[in-house]
Amino acid sequence: MKSPFLYLVVLTILISLIILAQLSVDDAHSNRLYDKSSANAQLKSHERYSNSDLLFKTASDKFAHDLPIESAQSHIKTEATPRSLESFHCEDSLDFAELVSKLYKDSIAYGLTENRFEGLKQAFANIHTRDSLLSLATFERLTQSGKAFSVLKSALSTYPSDEFISYRVLLACVEFEAGCDSALVEQASQVDTENSLHFLLRANLASKAKDEDAAEGFMQQAAQAKRYSIYWAEHIGAMERAFAQAGAGNSDSTQAVLALYTMAIPLPSYSNLIAYCREAEESDYSRLKICEQVASIILASKSSSIDVMIGLALRQIIAIKRNEPNALETLLAEEQDLRLFMEKSLPALDILFRNPKRLSDWSEQMKRSGEHRTLEYALDEVNRLLSDPEFDPCQVDWQLDSAR
Repeated sequence: MKSPFLYLVVLTILISLIILAQLSVDDAHSNRLYDKSSANAQLKSHERYSNSDLLFKTASDKFAHDLPIESAQSHIKTEATPRSLESFHCEDSLDFAELVSKLYKDSIAYGLTENRFEGLKQAFANIHTRDSLLSLATFERLTQSGKAFSVLKSALSTYPSDEFISYRVLLACVEFEAGCDSALVEQASQVDTENSLHFLLRANLASKAKDEDAAEGFMQQAAQAKRYSIYWAEHIGAMERAFAQAGAGNSDSTQAVLALYTMAIPLPSYSNLIAYCREAEESDYSRLKICEQVASIILASKSSSIDVMIGLALRQIIAIKRNEPNALETLLAEEQDLRLFMEKSLPALDILFRNPKRLSDWSEQMKRSGEHRTLEYALDEVNRLLSDPEFDPCQVDWQLDSAR
């Protein structure tokens, strides 16, 4: 699938598959579980691929190279009955970027499609609302302009009790470091004290500052927190409102481009968490318990597919440390199921995004449930659609504004 519209969606899944491949414990490893050198070598691989931001850039650079322009005509090859995602494929992929350029008529949209983010970035900067500042920071981060951090500090100064802004500031402190003083960190940390991710970010910052006692304390708080959230609903909601404030309208085409950029949610780095658990001694029951609790919180959230695989990776580390071959075997099976699930998600999303109503439903599901559960929804919805023999999964239902 080469649809530029699905670019960021594909990147999220592609990054997850890359991480999953690298975090995977060798299938034969359970047969040599007590080989300590082998276990240590496997655990070391977790650290190399735990930074989702680095992977995003690598995958982005590779995936964005020379995307072709293809026809939006559709054809179906039926290979089996009843129909399923495995029983057909659309021979011609949808070039959503070209379609969007035809759908849009206003200058903001033109700036978005032809000059990347510049049109909306300027509009967001001029509006200077809570939502426009958050969206501007997201766009500045994507273009690597170096201005994202200053935008977020301005937002926190104006909205000091906002949970999502506080999270974004902590995330930016981990990412950028420069200009992130202790007072700013303390201010951003006082808002949402029930989110495990806040404490994981604080632990990361403490580790960077070589304050291991503080890092350990934050890890303990992360394990005791009530939930884990990367704020999907807040991110999407802010982007939707910022688009509306910028005068982008509420047409199908606006919603299409909006959906594309809501996938650009900043994700945390997991390197510190992976290293913390990887470096635990087999006899350090307290640290292993913390890792186990954090893994459970992350897996229960299903915030993103990357979060799910990080949770599985942590449990694999724990199983190795505790010499539990049966548990490791179960985790390997869960990992394989996750691989298959994510591979099936790509054609399902391609089908959903060919229709504005289906895209709208997908976006609402993202706000309610996060990325991973929305992939589950996508598979269920496409299988439901395919059960109708009259349904053409490759039909493109978008219409030009002039045709309405």
